[in-house]
Amino acid sequence: MKEFIMRVILFLLCLVFSLSTVMGSESHQSVRPDQHAPISVMCDHVHVNGEFMWSYRYMQMTMLGVLNGVDSVSYETYNSETSYMKYLDSMNMTMHMLGVMYAQSEKLTWMLMLPYINNDMTVKAKMGGALSSMTSTGIGDLKFGPLYSLINQNNVKSHINLTFSLPTGAIDVKDSNMTVGYPMQLGSGTFDLKPSLTIVRFFHDSSIGFQFNATLRTGQNNQGYRLGHSLNNKLWIAKTFGNYSFSSSLIYQSIGSISGQHSGIMSVMNAALDASNSGQEQVTSTFGMNVAFDNGYRLALEYLLPVVQSVTGYQMDDTGSFVFGIQKAY
Repeated sequence: MKEFIMRVILFLLCLVFSLSTVMGSESHQSVRPDQHAPISVMCDHVHVNGEFMWSYRYMQMTMLGVLNGVDSVSYETYNSETSYMKYLDSMNMTMHMLGVMYAQSEKLTWMLMLPYINNDMTVKAKMGGALSSMTSTGIGDLKFGPLYSLINQNNVKSHINLTFSLPTGAIDVKDSNMTVGYPMQLGSGTFDLKPSLTIVRFFHDSSIGFQFNATLRTGQNNQGYRLGHSLNNKLWIAKTFGNYSFSSSLIYQSIGSISGQHSGIMSVMNAALDASNSGQEQVTSTFGMNVAFDNGYRLALEYLLPVVQSVTGYQMDDTGSFVFGIQKAY
């Protein structure tokens, strides 16, 4: 599946950009709502010399039930197939993300992002079916780094980004004196590199963009494990209507399995506490809207819906995410 999706994305990207020489024309609109990518795309643009921008994003993700590979696993099947004492019933993750960007020059823009995360998981006991919950709340990993412009024309823009992720998020979170599972820890615990490449082609009243992202983990954290490396590729199209734009995108994500085991996990009571239940591939479709105002404010909404999921072991089923954002440039 991985090779097939990659070939489809690359084919569509090459096709659209080759046709762009004979399609549409450059836009002379001073404020384009699609100058920014869909709100779930991070580090999607650079700024002009001396410009500053702050942003706020709110994201909510819901997970319901369990997958094994691509198959949904019921409470009864989970109990019969595994020795875990609790079934992963549901999980909600909310994140508040504050960000700032500053352009040191026409070529070089700096960015910084800090998330605040809240996780709530409900599990169902194997014996009796009683429900219980656990939570984790706090600051996630701080991310900062430069964006360097490669092409900055009216109709084509491209830049590279090298984000550094600092382990400011806790990885020793407990609830009721019990260490929470890997998906509920607030950070990676390692210094990570997050390079990306973004390319956007603008037409008169539409645009198409592509972003390649990788997350490279370094070493092992102080709890004795390391999250998997990951790839995230995004292809989007947007159509403008005055100060509004509507977008649709396709996201392919591949996450490697966890290496090692959390030293604080003494008993594997549910699948989220077992490092062998990690690693996945996922294809997600999205639908979004941007609204740009002449005073520099921008509002954005986006809904993300997984269409294909393939997980290693027993993991929770991602049923969709919602992202809202506010941005202001000076």
